Amino acid sequence: MKTLIPATRQDARIARSGGGPAWRVDVLTVVAERPLVVEYDGEYWHRDKAALDLEKAADLLTSGHLVVRVRENDLPDLPIEHPHLLQTRHRPQFETVSPLAASIVNWARSTLAR
Repeated sequence: MKTLIPATRQDARIARSGGGPAWRVDVLTVVAERPLVVEYDGEYWHRDKAALDLEKAADLLTSGHLVVRVRENDLPDLPIEHPHLLQTRHRPQFETVSPLAASIVNWARSTLAR
């Protein structure tokens, strides 16, 4: 991601819209002057965290972020639809990260062009 968008920060903190402890996000960057959050949901670590993942995604969307949830392997999508949310799959055993990062940047740019 850093090669596609140089201003990328990893392990960033974002204030919650309702107060409380800040969200820790995997990747925070800006595309066309709009904040973009990418969360990598590893199958092992996120298998029982759908409610928290949903709360986090909804809060980030409410605060104006573009949000990408990269769901590893067969981790199911979160039960949320939003025009500024992309849920996609990554199978690390078979796929490299570069095409995934490029598809995220392309999605963000096309979403903002609408």
